[in-house]
Amino acid sequence: MALDKRVVKTRKAIADALMMLALEKDISKITVSDIADRAVINRSTFYLHYGDVKGVIDDIQKDIADIVGHSLSRFDINDIQGSTLSVYMSLANALDQNLAFKNFMLYSASSGSVVTNLKKTFTQKAMQTELIQNAKQDKGTLAIALAFLISGVIDSYIKWATELSDDMSLEDFCMDVSGLTRSIINHLKQH
Repeated sequence: MALDKRVVKTRKAIADALMMLALEKDISKITVSDIADRAVINRSTFYLHYGDVKGVIDDIQKDIADIVGHSLSRFDINDIQGSTLSVYMSLANALDQNLAFKNFMLYSASSGSVVTNLKKTFTQKAMQTELIQNAKQDKGTLAIALAFLISGVIDSYIKWATELSDDMSLEDFCMDVSGLTRSIINHLKQH
């Protein structure tokens, strides 16, 4: 059953308010009152949707996991180059569509745990892909390769978005990163 549009809108306003506030102060210092004021809702409305601030963070991370899972579902082992580019473009476009999260990830001092969880989620979803499931390497080698790849992709995106986007298009960035990813995947396939 689909959620009522008002519920979706209110939850988005709460999550966006939390992420905007995190640009101004440490997330551990953000209160329910702060979020309610920024989202232009009553505290009682907040509590209809969440028990506490941590519940909002958990919801944000669940949404991120859904986006990552959807993007990785585009990966096709038979078209590494094309599907890798498609995955990166899908992820980057998802970030561009959620500016509150993008700004939170890029500019909040409190985003470290969210970025760490994003890497963890990305790794978990990647471990479920056909490439990894059929790999001949031991799980330790795969875990190291995926950690290297995923951290590189996310950290490269942050570098591009905060420092290089004026000089390099999103598509060029995604093409460069997909080329590097293809090299790693081909290395894994050969060993």
